[in-house]
Amino acid sequence: QENWAKTAKELEKKATVAEAFDNQQVSKTYKMLLWGMLRRIMLLNYEKTNDEEFKAAAEKAYKHMKDMSDKLEKELEYTIIPIKKLVQIQLMSGLYAALYALERS
Repeated sequence: QENWAKTAKELEKKATVAEAFDNQQVSKTYKMLLWGMLRRIMLLNYEKTNDEEFKAAAEKAYKHMKDMSDKLEKELEYTIIPIKKLVQIQLMSGLYAALYALERS
């Protein structure tokens, strides 16, 4: 795999915006999701046992998740899209998909 990573021609091209976003931000989002699941497990165990170690572990997980979230928020480059424009784009996408399906049948 290391040799492939060093020699593969397809890896020489510049990443698209979507590829860069997926590799840089989406993977971090999934890591935060896992930390959130761990926190929920700790809280459920705390509720069942009243063991303070579970509560402390849940708080640590939350702090770690919050730190990751704050860092990710600073890294993100995004623009706010007005709801009307977003709905128009979604509607047009749906209409084009329906038209494509209709033409294929």
